[in-house]
Amino acid sequence: SEDHIAPMDAARRFEENRAVSLLPLEEVGRITPRPLSADFSEEQGRIGCNTQLRHAPGLENEAAFLRALLAGLAPAAEGEIVLDTGPVELETPAAGEAYLLEIETGRVRLRGASGHGVFNGLQTLRQLLDPEGRLPLGRVGDAPRFAYRGMMLDVARHFADVETVLRLLDCMALYKLNRFHFHLTDDEGWRLPITALPELTEVGARRGVPGDGSSCLPPSFGSGAAVDASAGSGHYSHADFIRILRYAQARHIEVIPEFNMPGHARAAVLAMRVRHDRLLAAGDAAGADAFRLDDPNDTSVYESVQLWHDNVICIARPSCDRFVDTVVGEVAALYREAGVLLRAVHLGGDEVPAGAWLGSPICRARMAQQGWHTVHELRADFTARCRAILARHCLGFAGWDENALAASADGGVVADPRFAGPGFQVYAWNNATGSSQEDCAWRLANAGYEVVLANAAHLYFDLAHAKDPQEPGYYWAGFVDTRSVFGFRPLDLDPLSGADQMGRPLSAQAAARLVGLSAPERILGLQGQ
Repeated sequence: SEDHIAPMDAARRFEENRAVSLLPLEEVGRITPRPLSADFSEEQGRIGCNTQLRHAPGLENEAAFLRALLAGLAPAAEGEIVLDTGPVELETPAAGEAYLLEIETGRVRLRGASGHGVFNGLQTLRQLLDPEGRLPLGRVGDAPRFAYRGMMLDVARHFADVETVLRLLDCMALYKLNRFHFHLTDDEGWRLPITALPELTEVGARRGVPGDGSSCLPPSFGSGAAVDASAGSGHYSHADFIRILRYAQARHIEVIPEFNMPGHARAAVLAMRVRHDRLLAAGDAAGADAFRLDDPNDTSVYESVQLWHDNVICIARPSCDRFVDTVVGEVAALYREAGVLLRAVHLGGDEVPAGAWLGSPICRARMAQQGWHTVHELRADFTARCRAILARHCLGFAGWDENALAASADGGVVADPRFAGPGFQVYAWNNATGSSQEDCAWRLANAGYEVVLANAAHLYFDLAHAKDPQEPGYYWAGFVDTRSVFGFRPLDLDPLSGADQMGRPLSAQAAARLVGLSAPERILGLQGQ
């Protein structure tokens, strides 16, 4: 009865799109994202599999990519392509990614501010090239507007094989995206083996109803009862993971691994409980407790958004710190083995349900010992400990915006100042109208945090496109279709307001509470989920 949005139909869709017109079919329109500057003549050049390629030292990776691109073309007349690096005078927060592309008769010259800039220019060349090897003559100068341009893939809910991940990285490279947020764990799955804790994948990477009585996670999201045939079963071997890291690096994409905690951690909690019971039965009580993540005497009553009642880590246990350190240490070692730079680990931190920890004797004892009166202090202490663990591994902290928020008396959001500054990166996600967090990203940036926009109302690609019973996807943050994505203006609060997913307008009181962005330089960029 409170839903005021009419179901979508063909007539309404036609009216919404009546004013849409086609852009002129010009060369610059083939380049996505649209470059800072581009100038083309009506003349064309041609390149082919026999076009000579010269490149500066250090551009072997980019030259190999270009050779693979040329290999599929027919031979062309004499000509050359020159790749080099040098100064590119374009204003950008990502100076190394700027490039100049000059296409002349018989010669293509691509200069990048770095190898990454050259690679970006090759993507533009790739988009301009037609199947016959023809190119418009002209000049393109381009540089990113944001240093962080990412895509997140959740392989915990639905496992994606290695080839699927590599295809996504190829798509990201084509559109010059440079961050791959790899959501490896959640309530419904743990996808990377940790040598010291084999149960994480033996239990946490399997979903279904096993006939042999072995431990695994229950079916979720329609994954089915057959464990081996389940879309919820599977994990990456260390060799798989290293292959993904190297494949991404060759495309100048940084991989940011996520291990979600203290909420969204049911796969880890249950796996470590199985480990505990196994070691305890073998008479190793100390080993059993070493990595346990729950409090067996916890009487807390809570329900997560996904309806779990046992998915939160008991963050007062010293074993939690040992668990985080062990996971981070192995992940860092895999990056070193791959020869790939790891700068930060994403530790999740979203959607801890109200009521968690209140009935845990271990948590209550720590709160009493420290003189804390709210679980917010307990939670902030865990975040600080995780940040310290990452720092010992010379890594930065990344997490969802809840890590940086404090309780608010008026129902809005308040930035917690204790973690603001370099080395602590927050991803603002729930900006749905009516959530009281429409301006969360602005408040965090204004308070000194480095912010990535992960806005649900515009950048969650698992949301339904329109209101129709047959349309797949969630709609808790509204409907995200092509228009809402392409119309999104990252540094403008206006598109964040309006009506919620039920068509109810933002109240005058809530609208008056919204703040503007006073520190746009702290918005690192944006990311699709």
